[in-house]
Amino acid sequence: MYRADYRDGGMVLRAIADESGKTLAVQMTLTSVLLLVSAVLPTVIGATGMVYLVGVSGLGLWLILQSVVFYRNPDAATARKVLLTSYAVLMGIVVLMFLDKQ
Repeated sequence: MYRADYRDGGMVLRAIADESGKTLAVQMTLTSVLLLVSAVLPTVIGATGMVYLVGVSGLGLWLILQSVVFYRNPDAATARKVLLTSYAVLMGIVVLMFLDKQ
């Protein structure tokens, strides 16, 4: 989204080096999968219940879906959607954990 600004400021970021956006999209998708796996762990160890598990699974799949959409169409608009989705997912995980703690 701010590729030119970072480049002009001399910042070295993956988004600057990867003009196609594909490498960044793969990284986003992999980290989204890892977030889903790590978010399920509180239920596995018994710290949260089924409401949390179902909710966090839906949120994680939503983030993975948005990352795949970015992989198919790596532009600023889809990058912004992934960013906003990640904010919503992280907030949702915290709220679900608070509401369904054991």
